Amino acid sequence: MPPHQETDIYKRVHSIKQNMAQAKHYFNTHPISDVCYETSNGFLFHERSVAQAHATTLKNKSVVIHKRTQGNSQAKASSIIKAIQASETLEILKSNIPERETRRSVLAAYNKKLQMLQAAE
Repeated sequence: MPPHQETDIYKRVHSIKQNMAQAKHYFNTHPISDVCYETSNGFLFHERSVAQAHATTLKNKSVVIHKRTQGNSQAKASSIIKAIQASETLEILKSNIPERETRRSVLAAYNKKLQMLQAAE
């Protein structure tokens, strides 16, 4: 194999590993998301339409879908509580809780953080 082909293959493998690490980080910091969308420049988006809109500004207009790989798509309560506690705005707080959340520990953490953010306004 010519040296330039080895370099190209190495670059592609490295890029794939980097993208997977980025997607893993995304899912760790967004515990209620089961999917994210990546544009060719490595940006990750919550919404497919936003990713596609961004992709139109790039030379490579592809959008890659990353899906959470856990067997159970319902995030652990501890992960959601960490995200809730780290929320710095009401908008971020609301995005960190699933629509049909019923677990008491998660709801208690949400209500506590909600009160803190509202008092700070």
